[in-house]
Amino acid sequence: MFVWPAIPQTSPYGYVESDPDTGGPTKPELTLWASAGYNPVSAASSFQNVNAGDRTANATSTVGFRYWRFTSQSTGYFRKTQPVSGRPAFNSWGFAQQEGFYVVPRRLELAARVSGVNWGAANFSGPASTVTTWFAGPNFPYHRIDEDTLGINYYFHGHNAKLQVAYSYLHGNAFDGQKFGANRVWVQSQVMF
Repeated sequence: MFVWPAIPQTSPYGYVESDPDTGGPTKPELTLWASAGYNPVSAASSFQNVNAGDRTANATSTVGFRYWRFTSQSTGYFRKTQPVSGRPAFNSWGFAQQEGFYVVPRRLELAARVSGVNWGAANFSGPASTVTTWFAGPNFPYHRIDEDTLGINYYFHGHNAKLQVAYSYLHGNAFDGQKFGANRVWVQSQVMF
């Protein structure tokens, strides 16, 4: 029976969910994180469903877990928006769950992610030319957007040099009831020095 060598952990759980440099932590690692904020909005954003002058209060929490060659991260998000237009305040929420497993230690990681955002009300009032074009869905306002993703990460030199390839299926509905779905293939490389 082959046993992976116990290599000391060199970097804490932080901005990097997985740790390809050491082959994974030899003891389970758990990270809990939460934040809250209040934001007087200064510029309109179709992606964030806000107008200049809106006021938002939000909270986010995350639980991260790493052990051996496995990583898991769960995130929840909540935001209350008070529109500048005088319309009633509304609540929005979102979530994400992602998992990773090193098939080949320090080199090849399989990853999966499920995430979603539910906007509580249509709020963005900008012209049609400023709608979000980041994905092939209907023009804003989206009511709900979900994303299901499978990916492969190849690490040439840890997070300093890596290649990521992922397929996502994006789906949801608009406030007018229209349903939509789109396929996306994403290729990204990173070089840090």
